[in-house]
Amino acid sequence: MAASLRERMKRTRLTTIVVLAAMLAILVASPGPVLALVASPGPVLAQDTDGITVHCVKVTMADLRFSSCQDQHLTIQDDVNHAESGESVLVGLGTYDEQVVITRPLTLEGAGALATTIQPAVVIANTSSLFSGFPIAAIVLVDGASGVVVTDLTVDGGVAGSSLASCSPGYVGIFYRASSGLVDSTRNEHQTALGAGLPSCPRHLRPERQRWAWTEFKRDADQQHRR
Repeated sequence: MAASLRERMKRTRLTTIVVLAAMLAILVASPGPVLALVASPGPVLAQDTDGITVHCVKVTMADLRFSSCQDQHLTIQDDVNHAESGESVLVGLGTYDEQVVITRPLTLEGAGALATTIQPAVVIANTSSLFSGFPIAAIVLVDGASGVVVTDLTVDGGVAGSSLASCSPGYVGIFYRASSGLVDSTRNEHQTALGAGLPSCPRHLRPERQRWAWTEFKRDADQQHRR
């Protein structure tokens, strides 16, 4: 009986070794990370590399979101540059004199449309139309990124627009270029350059087409539409 018991234990150990060897072979052969073997309820955009997932711009203690802040920056663009895919950029009360370019999926959230305003004094062309190649100056540019959320702020082009006396560059408040996402609880105001109303200007750059976020994408042929 003792010999039989030893034989069963030996077979059990051999079976365990075979199973472990098979698992090791799967791990070695896998072209992706080991974490890919773990079942996930949804897609993972990226893994945080610095321990910071909520980035803040001048968010003060008076703001209910202050306790969520893991760092603070002076400009929105600095914060966006630091944020990784899937992270949040919280912007505090105030007016921000800058153009913002977003190239990865993230959330840009102000303190409210009446509290946070992006209002550059001067703008420059920072992209071009996929449809025509026409240069465009966007105050908030989302370029080549999916799932970008812009919420609870105002984009105001009134100041910079007064210095643009011709059709070129085209002037847009929020421009999703080959991108997708959501614009929510956000005001997009005064994106009208002085020269944009000229009959010679491209129709899609005239004032009546500047009230909402602009989205442009390519499929089999170039297409454009307004959000």
